Amino acid sequence: QHVSGSIQTEKSGYKVEVPVIILPVLQKTIDAGPCGDLTFIVGENGRPLTKETFGNVFKAACKAAGVPGSAHGVRKIAATTAANAGATEAELMAIFGWTDPKMAAHYTRTANRKRLAAQAMSKLATSIPAPCPQGAGASGKSPMKTELYFADGAQEKTRTSTPFRALEPESSASTSSATWA
Repeated sequence: QHVSGSIQTEKSGYKVEVPVIILPVLQKTIDAGPCGDLTFIVGENGRPLTKETFGNVFKAACKAAGVPGSAHGVRKIAATTAANAGATEAELMAIFGWTDPKMAAHYTRTANRKRLAAQAMSKLATSIPAPCPQGAGASGKSPMKTELYFADGAQEKTRTSTPFRALEPESSASTSSATWA
């Protein structure tokens, strides 16, 4: 079957032309399944399915396979996958035929939040020094000098600290306060 050009998608009374671009995985699926003369998906009688019938057949197949799913869910996972891969709002609108950027923004906002949080945390991880004490005092009674090494290998020797001592409850039953051990 020869495919080129565009198809019309319809939503809320609007028809939008969407370019037809067939990815290799879809081409393998089309090649494996029954196709009509000018239709990708046909019913048992060889005639094209309406979008409503296709949705019902798809849902029944998911149920028979024991997996959740709907035809619309395929669009949602495709939009999520594209947004997570870095697709822009304009690119999502072109792929899915959306005329209003609100739906595309829904997917890019979530994807961008995840991506930006990961980028920010990696920046934070490389900019905060991780202390690496070089030997601790044995007595725990006097301040010790601690050498800190930053992520870039620089060394800081100007801070002093007191070794950590755990809080233990007083032996007196009359108070619930804690004192230093």
